Amino acid sequence: MRKFIASISLISTAAFTLAIILQIVLNDSKVGQSTEARTAIHFNELASVPVTDILLPKPTSSRVVVASWYGEAFQGKPMANGEPFDMDELTIAHKTLPLGTRVRIENPENGREVIAIVTDRGPYIDGREIDLSRRCAKMLGLLRRGTGLVEFEVLA
Repeated sequence: MRKFIASISLISTAAFTLAIILQIVLNDSKVGQSTEARTAIHFNELASVPVTDILLPKPTSSRVVVASWYGEAFQGKPMANGEPFDMDELTIAHKTLPLGTRVRIENPENGREVIAIVTDRGPYIDGREIDLSRRCAKMLGLLRRGTGLVEFEVLA
């Protein structure tokens, strides 16, 4: 119960902070209204936005990260999402992104790209940001090398 209350408190704080940022960005001060009144108006408008629209990752600019891949040794073993790993699916492992997040991955050396889904946790080797399924690695041209720099973008 304490975790639930803490989560609600955190969401409320984040929403209030976002409302203040919106006020600053939009700079729509109303004559004769205090800052608190204007913030309350934004907060009330924000309260009608579904929580999922606030909490889901939004598209970001891409960044270059180190990717590796995993395959046969993990084939059929349960992933973090509870499903068995299938090295021939377009999936990745990431340490912190929510499971089910869609990402775009591009190999800047050859221009190949894939859209994959975060289904597992990892990689557990320092310096690596994502673990690709064998199929992703093959499509990106990273199968033989094992690791490589990729452009990584969160889609949703």
